[in-house]
Amino acid sequence: MRIIIKKEVKKNDPKNLVDFIGSHCDLSKIKIKKALGDGCGWVRGKGYKPAKVARKAKTELKSGERVEFYYDSDILECEIPEIFPVHETGNWGVWYKPAGILAQGSKFGDRLSIERMIEVQTKRKVFLIHRLDREASGLMMFAYTKLGASKIGKLWRDATVRKVYQAEVLGILGIPEEVDKIDLALDEKESLTTYKIVEVDEKSQTSKVEVRIKTGRYHQIRRHFNMIDHPLMGDPKYGKGNKNEEGMKLVACALAFKDPISNKNIEINLQKNFCLF
Repeated sequence: MRIIIKKEVKKNDPKNLVDFIGSHCDLSKIKIKKALGDGCGWVRGKGYKPAKVARKAKTELKSGERVEFYYDSDILECEIPEIFPVHETGNWGVWYKPAGILAQGSKFGDRLSIERMIEVQTKRKVFLIHRLDREASGLMMFAYTKLGASKIGKLWRDATVRKVYQAEVLGILGIPEEVDKIDLALDEKESLTTYKIVEVDEKSQTSKVEVRIKTGRYHQIRRHFNMIDHPLMGDPKYGKGNKNEEGMKLVACALAFKDPISNKNIEINLQKNFCLF
């Protein structure tokens, strides 16, 4: 069930957030409070002020403010997969993101956002450094301090982090150990993906590949392999004939870089049991 409320607070409306929302829908106060705690409520000030998340049910409202409430029972009632830290320092950490988890929250809340999940688990503010598609799993980096956000964020902006992915694609790409590249522009920008064939399966007509990207375009790996007619298995957006009940076969399995704070060379690998191969 989805409920979307976008209402301006009038003079005679309830001035308590949970009561205001309750006056515009049939949800119980308990469900509204839980949804607000999960980031589904927004309050926009008068004029052109941006909307801000309002998590407290007793948030006081003023006439002329605008309340937005986005409720999706599929999101708020689903089971949350486990996340865990793989490597941490005082300034940053690398975490495991399961498939199905967002990098950040949306208007429908941040219950399924790894950013919010880490904040709840660590009880500290975290800073998102980069993104990983909701359908993908693997390593994601977050900063714990403003210094970490600035220094580590620059590594990603300068593309000095070595990122390794594992993927399973439709079709036989070649022979094991063969290395190739996809050098095709995306969004009219230069884009380069390199890959090594690890294993081919004649029976299922699929190939397992280790992938590295030199650029970080939107859905780069997914789009590039689809452009050469070898879409990722289980990709819900790109490709034909690549359905897979186990979900999309893409895992961010390794990161390597020089920590700009400690000046140490860092190499982080995802545990074998969370990888594709």
